[in-house]
Amino acid sequence: MKYVCDETVFKLSFILLLIQYANAARPHIVFILADDLGWNDVSFHGSSQILTPNIDALAYSGLILNNYYVLPICTPSRSALMTGKYPIHTGMQHGVLYGAEPRGLPLSETLLPQYFKELGYATHIVGKWHLGSYKKEYTPTFRGFDSHLGFWTGHQDYNDHTAMEKGMWGLDMRRNMDVAWDLHGDYSTDIFSKESERIIANHNKSNPLFLYIAHAAMHSGNPYNPLAAPDSIVAKLESITDYNRRKFAGMLTKLDESVGRVVQALQANNMLKDSIIVFSTDNGGPASGFNLNAASNWPLRGVKNTLWEGGVRGAAFLWSPLIKDKQRVALQKMHVTDWLPTLYSAAGGNLNQMENIDGYDLWEALSTNGESPRNEILHNIDEHFGVSALTVGKWKILDGTTYNGTWDHWYGPSGRNGFYNATEVLTSTAGKALSKIKVSTNSSVITHLRKTADVDCGAQKKLVPCKPLEAPCLFDTETDPCERTNLADKHPDMLQNLTERLEEWKSTAIPPGNVPIDQRGNPKHFGYTWTNFGDYLDYSILKARPHIVFILADDLGWNDVSFHGSSQILTPNIDALAYSGLILNNYYVMPLCTPSRSALMTGKHPIHTGMQHGVIYGAEPRGLPLSETLLPQYLKELGYATHIVGKWHLGSYKKEYTPTFRGFDSHLGFWTGRHDYNDHTATENRMWGLDMRRNMDVAWDLHGNYSTDIFSSESERIIANHNRSNPLFLYIAHAAVHSGNVYNPLPVPDRIVAKLESIPDYKRRRFAGMLTKLDESVGRVVRALQAKNMLKDSIIVFSTDNGGPASGFNLNAASNWPLRGIKNTLWEGGVRGAALLWSPLIKAKQRVAFQKMHVTDWLPTLYSAAGGDLNRIEGIDGYDLWDALSTNGESPRNEILHNIDEDFGVSALTVGKWKILHGSTYNGTWDNWYGPSGRNGFYNATKVLTSPAGKAISKIKVSTNSAVIAHLRKVADVDCGAQKNSFPCKPLEAPCLFDLETDPCERTNLATDHPDTLRKLAARLQEWKETAIPPNNLPLDQKANPKNWGHTWTNFGDYLDYYVAS
Repeated sequence: MKYVCDETVFKLSFILLLIQYANAARPHIVFILADDLGWNDVSFHGSSQILTPNIDALAYSGLILNNYYVLPICTPSRSALMTGKYPIHTGMQHGVLYGAEPRGLPLSETLLPQYFKELGYATHIVGKWHLGSYKKEYTPTFRGFDSHLGFWTGHQDYNDHTAMEKGMWGLDMRRNMDVAWDLHGDYSTDIFSKESERIIANHNKSNPLFLYIAHAAMHSGNPYNPLAAPDSIVAKLESITDYNRRKFAGMLTKLDESVGRVVQALQANNMLKDSIIVFSTDNGGPASGFNLNAASNWPLRGVKNTLWEGGVRGAAFLWSPLIKDKQRVALQKMHVTDWLPTLYSAAGGNLNQMENIDGYDLWEALSTNGESPRNEILHNIDEHFGVSALTVGKWKILDGTTYNGTWDHWYGPSGRNGFYNATEVLTSTAGKALSKIKVSTNSSVITHLRKTADVDCGAQKKLVPCKPLEAPCLFDTETDPCERTNLADKHPDMLQNLTERLEEWKSTAIPPGNVPIDQRGNPKHFGYTWTNFGDYLDYSILKARPHIVFILADDLGWNDVSFHGSSQILTPNIDALAYSGLILNNYYVMPLCTPSRSALMTGKHPIHTGMQHGVIYGAEPRGLPLSETLLPQYLKELGYATHIVGKWHLGSYKKEYTPTFRGFDSHLGFWTGRHDYNDHTATENRMWGLDMRRNMDVAWDLHGNYSTDIFSSESERIIANHNRSNPLFLYIAHAAVHSGNVYNPLPVPDRIVAKLESIPDYKRRRFAGMLTKLDESVGRVVRALQAKNMLKDSIIVFSTDNGGPASGFNLNAASNWPLRGIKNTLWEGGVRGAALLWSPLIKAKQRVAFQKMHVTDWLPTLYSAAGGDLNRIEGIDGYDLWDALSTNGESPRNEILHNIDEDFGVSALTVGKWKILHGSTYNGTWDNWYGPSGRNGFYNATKVLTSPAGKAISKIKVSTNSAVIAHLRKVADVDCGAQKNSFPCKPLEAPCLFDLETDPCERTNLATDHPDTLRKLAARLQEWKETAIPPNNLPLDQKANPKNWGHTWTNFGDYLDYYVAS
């Protein structure tokens, strides 16, 4: 038996060695596809106007493909490359794919990277796809590629990476399926160069690599900046007099630089000697302003999207040390469909497994300078445009034309009057890399090849007009590649033969797959991002999912909302929701910003995420652990669009900790704990800088606008632009009513403060003004939901993040009356939160809800309300209270851990009606009761009913009335009674015990009266302590100081290498 096993192991080992040897023998393949590059734009074809030394270095030391053809436009050409089939056989022959068009390259087709994966290749695409993205299965990583960094649609702006199509606009930059927000502002060509270098550098050389680099260049960008080139490059090209052509030259210079970087990377990783490199355009160049571009196909006729030679004859080369007869101009007839079988053959693949393709294997013919197996090229048949063209041998028939013949001419520039420096080719980045593996060329070879590769039609060529809209034209492309002499009348038999052959091809064509634009694909419905919208249209359950708007106030006290009984500051919009929904009177938060927000986002007590102590500072190199799945990420799985407006405060020292990397589609707001409401700067730990972001970008343009208004407007915009057929999660985390910077701690418009003179305390008056603006914001959001017809299908939560900073704490003027303590204490005034839940979906509404609830419960509660499967969520501390709240059932929660902060030496726990509190912050300085009470004013219920929120609610018939308001307001008020006996609590000396049902104001310490209960709660608190992980607070990093970053708070951790270098 042992010998049998040994023999089996030997055979398996031998097979594995054979596989490894086979993989090692396969060449690396790098296919660089330029977009909209003209025949005359590469300098190896004879022009000296724009020098392309890196591209030329490869061309002269490999094969210049002078008889090579592509399709006339992007999508058809790329489909032919990927399938090896003419577009008439895949339905891709007409026009291009649009981002909102519900189609793609048919899934029945096996694509080039899929074939190569069968041979053991690692396959990567960098750049443009343009073969369908309306469902994820049409996107690159579902079509055979291991990774993709790039864009899905046909073009993009080179800096902001947005694409404008059919009156739609949105971001189009992806890292696999994820939106690459972080790349905003980086130049596209540089992004693709850098990613290509990364892939090559990290590649295991023992396995073959297929790298498809599909550049955006030279395609024009959006109309507002069609020819985007760095100014530093353009400034060096002043010899080009035409400004558009000069900008084009700048773009091409960056593309050429990219080719050099890729070749250099291959050489650095010792892969160049085992590589095949293809460089090709996808179609002819858009010359003379076509598509706002400035390419040149001179001296060929026509432009992109025409079937003249200028539209279909492609600038290309093939380079490899594996080529036997190199450093020549290859005249073998070749078509873009041939790359699949040619490269597959070069990789050692068995071509017998490829059936029904139109491409030919030219590897042997190209390598040895043998005869091409291809004699015929179908340029295209587009019945919609009424155009077709075919070349057989030297003869070409062209029938019909696009654009009614407007672009049927010859377009320059020629560029033949400049000086060409061969030394620049040899000393280019690519040239140097080639010389290191001893396959470079020399000046005399360059001069010879450049002359041979140039197309010269001669001014003496007789012009015999071709009018393809009237009759087919015939050209001899060997003697007349510039299509000046129509020979249809002179060779009628040949014209007839080609006409018949064209008809044969027509008989094999399938109808074009084009379909109408689907407005549901508009990026505005998906956070202004082009997306795989088809994956979100078939879910009928999406319409059943409620929209969720979570409004989080900052530092709002229990007694600051007027639905709790105070009449000093009126909050009619907030109250309108509270009285027609649920007032959550037994609801708890954490005592401070960061811990509370972490609990909300994770559904976990902060002791289980390391977030229990203090707040995160902008210069602190930490964040909410990336191992945690956050609320927006869970909701995205249910098809939600997710947006955050306002404050984050969960870490920003690296981009992956910021909102758009944690599940949110967009963010307009700030990263730190507070900022000035007008200049949007934040002062922390003697550091000062701007903190207002639009996703990852600094929102300089918002300077001077009041923060609450900014967040209101952005919330209204998101709601107004939202596609109602998909559910929305909008998290509005206000700055209000947190104090601002010390120089203006309570910022509020003077006109608001002037209306509040009845409040005698000036600081409280200013606080009231801030709160009035917050209440106004709530009304605007509710009104926006109603205007969009979303209110009836919405859940709205309003909550504070912690208790209020009263009586001057943090330079603020909140009120938690009659509760004890303030923000950052574990007294009820620090952790009992003002909150409401509103929705037409609530069955038992218009009541004060006494179900015990904690901020950690929102994640499972809202996920449940949205129809999510809670079995998906593991390891959280929160409970699902949706059914209990909706039906007024019993809460599943009996216990609330208020916090355990060993650094402060404080902890508190409530079990049932009993609360234990141990230790105190600030040495007990803020352990008292702080007003104002505000109970001596008049409360006008009519203002509630006629507020913007009240009016909006009335329109969907879920509003309340004055009698209900009076009743609920009385029930929601906490009255501890002046007669309550006071037994002092000294938590710094010993734990205290309170009965919160009879003593919510924590006046009577019952520790002595109920020692057994105290002992049980202390034991339970100890159990919780044993589950805690240490706080993850870290010292401040002075390198994060905004003064080092243009006085802007930034994700400094992503730039520390740069910082050190500088």
